[in-house]
Amino acid sequence: MIPSYRRQFIALLRTNTAALLSINASNELINLGGGLGSRYALLFAPLSIVQAIGSTTTLFVFAFGIVLSVFFPSFGREDLSGRELVQKGIAAVIVAIGVALVTR
Repeated sequence: MIPSYRRQFIALLRTNTAALLSINASNELINLGGGLGSRYALLFAPLSIVQAIGSTTTLFVFAFGIVLSVFFPSFGREDLSGRELVQKGIAAVIVAIGVALVTR
């Protein structure tokens, strides 16, 4: 819809076709596996518990982001400033409270 973004995307696709498609394909496979795993879990556990556990994904993403930033900065960067960590920590606590409320 936005011509400058479209041109930038096409240029990126032309220069790095294999890398871009492989990253996209792996992302889709991970998403598919997560969705199928969640549906499989619904066969054995109540909906509220499965959704509560699924909502903790943000905590794991945050933790992996910190680990990558500290130990493997070439793979990923996370803003580890005090203000950002406090903001993300508060969000993590809110998620945990939501999980606790849903499981009761």
